[in-house]
Amino acid sequence: MASLSHLLFALTPRAGQRHHVFLLPKQTPPQVINVIASLVEKVERLLREGKPDPHTSCTIGDDLIVVGTIVNQPTTGRPAFEWLCLYSPALSQLPELTRSRICQFLGEKFPELQSWIEQQEWTNVSGEAVPCALIQRWLAELSEFIPKSLIDLSHESPQLSTSVSPRKRRAIQMAAVLIVVVLAAGLATG
Repeated sequence: MASLSHLLFALTPRAGQRHHVFLLPKQTPPQVINVIASLVEKVERLLREGKPDPHTSCTIGDDLIVVGTIVNQPTTGRPAFEWLCLYSPALSQLPELTRSRICQFLGEKFPELQSWIEQQEWTNVSGEAVPCALIQRWLAELSEFIPKSLIDLSHESPQLSTSVSPRKRRAIQMAAVLIVVVLAAGLATG
């Protein structure tokens, strides 16, 4: 059994009256939303302060690779970030060429995600997260970029370790392990 080795997710501010909604792989347990929510500020800071690749609009951090843009919320007209993010504690251990390939991959997929967002009927959306088959498929494809040798139980998100109590952190870690098991089972059967 492995810990949360990597997670692909997105955030759109264009989900009708709900405004901001996470887009997650199908069958993601609800507990993962806490993990993702703890990364939002870090993702958006990277988008604001990072230096995006001029070809892919992708920004690389220590444990995040993000491609995103500012869009207008259709219901309010306010600008907000819309993005696609790969989180992995192993990213800093990957060769620069591999990180660049992941950037290119996400940059190529982002317009498809934006098209999917624009085609959705958001009036019936409830909750903070919506399953997205595209993200499920891309997560499986991204698994090829990250060597299995970098998946290690000792990895944990630095942000989680400093922002929550040890008891809650343990609960989040257990949820993360469950997510990986569920995703692995889904990929094996899918």
